[in-house]
Amino acid sequence: MRLRQLIFGMLACMSILILTGSKTIYRNGQEPLQVGDVLPEIQTLLGVQKENPKPTMYLVQFWTSYDGESRANNIRWQNLLSSKALANKIVYRGVSLEPEESIFKHTLTIDKLKKDQQVMIKSKGQTRAKQDYGLEQRFHSYLLDQRGIIKAVDPDWQHLAKLMN
Repeated sequence: MRLRQLIFGMLACMSILILTGSKTIYRNGQEPLQVGDVLPEIQTLLGVQKENPKPTMYLVQFWTSYDGESRANNIRWQNLLSSKALANKIVYRGVSLEPEESIFKHTLTIDKLKKDQQVMIKSKGQTRAKQDYGLEQRFHSYLLDQRGIIKAVDPDWQHLAKLMN
């Protein structure tokens, strides 16, 4: 009898520990990712870094041509981070959520964007991407360390300068 009670008690305790220890994080895409989160699928977004295998940080800007703020930020960040002094420290990647590839290519030409710094998420993956990256309400930029951990959300130039010193 005591053995049954002991086994039942142990099973009950283990069940409670398992249930309270497991936590599912559900992202609805309404809020941006937070500092300390890992950016999902980071290698896919950044691609192969031939010219700069070990930068200090990455800046990923999500954008689309129909959103004026994100489009302007994409141009601004690419121009600011193109200097040789910063190019060795921060790798820039613009990630487009354009509905069509032709619009994406046309926007790259009009905005004089470097094709090797821009990627497009195909339309079939955009709904999931908006949820995963917290882009349902607005587009964001994320400053990441070498492991893909977010160090800043929507950083400004002063924030970047402070982190680089």
